[in-house]
Amino acid sequence: MKALLKILLSLAILAGLLVGGVLFALNTGPQVDTTWDEQDFQQGLEKSQVKIENIEELNLETLIKEEFSTQGANEVDNQFTSQEMSALVSKANQAGGPIRDVKVSFGDNGEGEVSFKLSENAIDFLKDYHVISPGSALMDQAVNYVANVANNKPVYTSGKLTRTSHDSVNIQLDQLTVGRVPVPNEALHRVGEETERVVNTIITQQNGFHIEELRVDEGRLHYKGTLPSEVEGRR
Repeated sequence: MKALLKILLSLAILAGLLVGGVLFALNTGPQVDTTWDEQDFQQGLEKSQVKIENIEELNLETLIKEEFSTQGANEVDNQFTSQEMSALVSKANQAGGPIRDVKVSFGDNGEGEVSFKLSENAIDFLKDYHVISPGSALMDQAVNYVANVANNKPVYTSGKLTRTSHDSVNIQLDQLTVGRVPVPNEALHRVGEETERVVNTIITQQNGFHIEELRVDEGRLHYKGTLPSEVEGRR
């Protein structure tokens, strides 16, 4: 009996260490070290020359579902800092978006990195977008468990952004991690393809985008072309 108790106790301790290790791996990991303030947001918006009544209506979900409209086009030739882009994307998603605390860092030769945290709306967003399909009760329980585990967890990705035409870009992801857990290459490739498809759907000429020059260099995003003069979300 004592031997059995020792075995059970050892297994319990081992299980606790494993669970603790998994939670530690999910809760920690690489993150972009970019901080921004209200001035960065205002400067970024001013540089874009885009009129937005309520930027929170232009979160990731609204853009992917194409629940937005654009009017007109303005000539833009400007450079956006990591702080300004972080501020714009974070503001858009801070209330109701599937991601939050977005931090962007531009490097050289088209390279950059992004980190964010999954919000409590992330799983619902994936279900609505048919990435996760509802199934049996057991599957739903598993999805809910993943949702609870993933909520508020840091996500990090790095890659390269290049212009391919007047209204399309190429996005190549080098890595994607949730906490310290890397996403397999097959899933990484799929995420990269889907991200590129969504971005290119948004930046069509019908939406007021016309890219003459787009490059990431010296820690800034250089953009020359047109941007819509007004964007309105329909969430």
